[in-house]
Amino acid sequence: MKNILDRLKSCEVFSGLDYEILRRIAESGRPGSLRAGEMLFSRGESRHSLFLLLEGQVEIRVEAGDAAGQLLILGAGEILGEAGLLGEGQHSATARALSDLSCIEIPLEALRREIRADAETATTLLSALSRMMVRRLQYSSSRRKGWDLIYQPGTTRREHDLLGERDVPQDALYGIQTLRGAENFAITGIPIAHFPHLIRALAMVKQAAVRANLQLNLIEPEIAGAIDRACREIIEGHWHGHFVVDVVQGGAGTSTNMNANEVIANRALELLGHPRGEYEHCHPNNHVNLSQSTNDAYPTAVRLAVIMKQRDLGHALEELAEALQERAEAFSGVLKM
Repeated sequence: MKNILDRLKSCEVFSGLDYEILRRIAESGRPGSLRAGEMLFSRGESRHSLFLLLEGQVEIRVEAGDAAGQLLILGAGEILGEAGLLGEGQHSATARALSDLSCIEIPLEALRREIRADAETATTLLSALSRMMVRRLQYSSSRRKGWDLIYQPGTTRREHDLLGERDVPQDALYGIQTLRGAENFAITGIPIAHFPHLIRALAMVKQAAVRANLQLNLIEPEIAGAIDRACREIIEGHWHGHFVVDVVQGGAGTSTNMNANEVIANRALELLGHPRGEYEHCHPNNHVNLSQSTNDAYPTAVRLAVIMKQRDLGHALEELAEALQERAEAFSGVLKM
């Protein structure tokens, strides 16, 4: 029980609660584990538990309608299933373990009991959940609908650049340069996350660059490996919601390039075992952007994105043609009867 209590203390959602209340919640919690590919919960199941992730990653997906697809990847230290505190009902999304997973499962009824018993507890807990909701909506890629299903925590970290210091959301993979770019070029309100082909293309350019730098002995193998893996995750569709700069901007794409550098650097830091923002271990410019400039990385990424978009459009047209051919053959068969 002590291990569960310590884990709850370190979670932002529970950290503001009185010790005795935390102790009671911890008593109701139980450790759990899943193998990669197993379901934590499925769409349509009754909401009965909140889960605090200890190790591994969970994919949240919507399986039906025009919102179908991946919503978010959650990792260690994050919680899910908390929507049950806002009302009873059924899960509208599916949670699947992407890797072997360990977690703490807390019955929602135990949390509801504490909320009903004390107004201060209710205010503290629900305020934390509200902050999570805002963050998760803010950093989830707007390519898809359905982001109202998920939330995210909201502390800050201090970063600095040549212009001074700024507080960056702790759960953001981007950093101070991206923050300034988003503020300076709030032109269309459309973030580059709307264009997944461009995000993947940027990651491909960065991945190719770090592999070349490694071959030339310009970067340490451990740092290069973490950057390479972070790029691979982005290419696979993860972390797109942290690409927040406006699609139209001044500076010939510098803010977009820095957005990519910072997201990759901060994800690489996590993979290396360091907190986000500790750039002395993996720097957006000195490591991720090594041997590059916006003038080469950005145009290359745009060209790659166009090629990938054309390829996907070609595949879609082929599938449409095949479907129309099948319909035509079926209709022809009906006419002959």
